Amino acid sequence: MSGVPDSFGDDTSAPSPMGGRRGAPQWPARRPLLAVGLALLVGLLAALSAGRLRPDASLQSFFAPRDPAAQALVRVLDRFPSVEKLLILVTVPEGEGPQPQRLLAFAERFERRVKSDPHAVKLVTAVNYRADAQSREFVTKVIVPNGLFYLSDEAFAAARRRLTREGIDEQLRQDEAILAAPGPAAGALAKAILQDPLRLHEFIQGRLAAAQPLKIYPGSDALISTDGRNLLIALTGAQPPSDLAFCRGITATVTGLANEANTDKLRLELTGAYPIAAQSERSIRGDSISSVVGSITCLALLFGLAFRRPLSLFAITMAPLALGILSGFGVYALFSHSVSPLTAVIGAMLAGIGIDYSIFYLVHYLERRARGESPADAACDTASAAGSALFAAWVTSVVGFIAVGFASVRVLRDFSIAGSLGLAGALAGAVCLLPALWVLLDRGTAHRPPALRFSVRPLLAAIDRRASACLAISGLVVVGAVVALAVAGPRLPLETDPTVLHPRPNPPLDAQAHVAQAMGGAGDSLVVYLHANSSEELVTLAHRVNDRLTTPLAHEAGVSSTVGLATLLPDPAVANKRLGEIGPALADRVMGDFDAAVADSSFDARAFAGYRAFLRNLLQAPSVPKLRDLIRYAQLSGTLLPREAADGIVPTESITLVFLRPTDGSDSAVGERTVATLRRLLADLPGATLTGIAVLSLDTQVTIRHDLPRLIAASVAFIAVYLLLHFRSLTWAALALLPTACGLICLLAAARFTGARMNLANIVAIPLLIGIDGDYGIFLISAARRCTSRRELIDRVAASGQAVLLCAAATLLGFGSLAFTSVPAIRTLGWAVAIGVSTCAAATLFFLLPLLIWKVDRRSGQSHSTVGAATLALLLATLGWINTAVGHEDVIGVLEPGYEPRIVR
Repeated sequence: MSGVPDSFGDDTSAPSPMGGRRGAPQWPARRPLLAVGLALLVGLLAALSAGRLRPDASLQSFFAPRDPAAQALVRVLDRFPSVEKLLILVTVPEGEGPQPQRLLAFAERFERRVKSDPHAVKLVTAVNYRADAQSREFVTKVIVPNGLFYLSDEAFAAARRRLTREGIDEQLRQDEAILAAPGPAAGALAKAILQDPLRLHEFIQGRLAAAQPLKIYPGSDALISTDGRNLLIALTGAQPPSDLAFCRGITATVTGLANEANTDKLRLELTGAYPIAAQSERSIRGDSISSVVGSITCLALLFGLAFRRPLSLFAITMAPLALGILSGFGVYALFSHSVSPLTAVIGAMLAGIGIDYSIFYLVHYLERRARGESPADAACDTASAAGSALFAAWVTSVVGFIAVGFASVRVLRDFSIAGSLGLAGALAGAVCLLPALWVLLDRGTAHRPPALRFSVRPLLAAIDRRASACLAISGLVVVGAVVALAVAGPRLPLETDPTVLHPRPNPPLDAQAHVAQAMGGAGDSLVVYLHANSSEELVTLAHRVNDRLTTPLAHEAGVSSTVGLATLLPDPAVANKRLGEIGPALADRVMGDFDAAVADSSFDARAFAGYRAFLRNLLQAPSVPKLRDLIRYAQLSGTLLPREAADGIVPTESITLVFLRPTDGSDSAVGERTVATLRRLLADLPGATLTGIAVLSLDTQVTIRHDLPRLIAASVAFIAVYLLLHFRSLTWAALALLPTACGLICLLAAARFTGARMNLANIVAIPLLIGIDGDYGIFLISAARRCTSRRELIDRVAASGQAVLLCAAATLLGFGSLAFTSVPAIRTLGWAVAIGVSTCAAATLFFLLPLLIWKVDRRSGQSHSTVGAATLALLLATLGWINTAVGHEDVIGVLEPGYEPRIVR
């Protein structure tokens, strides 16, 4: 809520040559047609410019630009095709058992529709619901023939023992015993034994199993869950998820084709980058429209309750506000073409704040018209008298937005810029367009009855009669909030759920969790981005990362498995060592032992002819599998390598997927401890960067907690300097900030005891409230400074009290509308500002006003000094509480000793 200092009663400025007083420009009232024409031209240009703005559904704007994890994730999103997926989870209806054939029948029908649809084939490049053939081919042609290069020293030593004459004899005896046992599986066992009589596959079986994080239905190569009730279909898109138009197109097309193929009434859920981006874009557009419409509707109802002739007054008052906000967005669009979820809903905030300027002008214009002045004279006089006050109100209000602009996160800087420009446009509209509109449209007679339906005088008189009681009760409330915070601790926890930045409800986001539950119970996943100077160094780095992430410490931190180049390619250091340990001599010795052992067994040596060739090739492998061998399998390599690998270019960057164990959500710090532990494990590996949404969620909160104390200090310092210049008194300046301090203390107490968490959106509430709420105290102090009696004080407060209350209600409605947006984080911002504004307004009337009444009544220099000292002490204590609540010491502790956040410079 933006109030205005009560400078109207002390207007001593000299007359201007145009018949008014020096202050705001008076030419709009003297040349109204010119002013309206220029406003329409500006509005047209602003509309054309703002029309280029598009919703930004990506997460890049939420990241600190110098955060290595943010840079790594942006790199992955831009260059790696593994993120270009649309997933369909197909589920058998509740109450029905396993039905894998029914699921596969749907998948086949759906795939045929996709491949036959002329529009879909341009959007979808692949449809997969089985273990892809390339993966099986890579295993059989690359991994298995070169299996010795993939073994650790311990496993290789065990394999060499099995390849001695004694080891071969033991394995053949076991094979004979297995085949001699009766049973229906004898045929299958005989076939398996002939393929690998020495069971060498056991040495790499664990490694291959770790490469498959999904648990598949037994006996099937399809991506069917182990209970036979879920099927996962993965579609690869032709364009990256950053193309929002493509996201809408592929999501709508795939949804339509899937519904057509769903003749069995299965449950279908879409998720992946494309549906999530499409859902976010729809929600951003919807929030932008609904918040503005809701705010304007509430303001119209406010005018209906507060004014006579509300429709005409509301229309004239809203016109400069709408033009000003549009102009602000038009200027914003000159250097930015995207709108984040936070910036998209700023129109509702600006409507609640910016209308204050028009309301103040309106109230004082109507007062002059009621005294008999003509429209032109009333417009000129009001503009002159209110000009400096309106500017002061804008300065104090815009401080909060400007302070937010010093944050390290782009989404907050964009919010700051858009808010500052919108407020500047609203002020310009009130000063330049509103006088012209009144001159052109006000054709009524003077000496009308008061336009306002109510008066604040009865309320002020009641406070005057019970000033001591109001002061005592208000003081007890503030002291109670302080004591409660001291007992419970003021520190607000961080929001650890990154999905609060996504719209809700959000079916694609919910489906993402359902996929994890259905396909093996996997928990969240993280990504390690790898970059090296050469392809060999890249594979070596991947193995060092895998070594760190498979330690007991990593397992305790929540890591269940990893998939990366270390899963598919051998460690170059181990492979080079292994080349010296195998070769023709070892092959000849093993083949001799094998032939002798087979001759002494009951097996026919001719049955093992193929196996002999495989065994000789295994023991004298001519070359080590390298990255160039992997990129020949484009579908497989695309999950780990950048897009350039599909063109045959050997890359020097890749990713390792880190899968975490699922949690029950009872410990909100598990993710933070996991990130801290993994970062510590990877800290001495240059080129390896842990990233992922969960990582960036923590990093962003750390960034904001580092930034926020500085932002608060900047806004408080700016307002304090302004108040000292305005009042030329430390005591009066401290008293002017008293309502803001009380409001912030009550807000912190409410947040602490409702379990609220700090997130990227509501963390800006404190700088905004410091700037917005400061005007209440300015108004009362301006009225009280020269008062010598209680009656005079009440009369002067009542002169502009109606306008202040209307402005408070307008801002409350503007920000309160955010409590009903689709993004949970932004909803908490709406509630935070609503509570802060309400408590500040209450403190102004029931704490500061009785305090001023008491001061005027005592008229004692000692009481003046005592009040000022006590107020200053309360303000300093409040700043200490705020710093404790938003400080970052606990976050640094979470990140573990030794880890230094590199995200703030």
